[in-house]
Amino acid sequence: MEAKTDQGKVETTELVTFSRPVAECSLVDLGLALTEVKALLAKLQRIVV
Repeated sequence: MEAKTDQGKVETTELVTFSRPVAECSLVDLGLALTEVKALLAKLQRIVV
């Protein structure tokens, strides 16, 4: 995530990294799983609040 401060400085924060096997990738596997979305949202909420 990148955010610009009041002084114009850009701050970059890594929210989360996901790792999945790629052996059998299908359209169902694209996007985020519910558990991944929950982890991402929790990290984002900790940063913003």
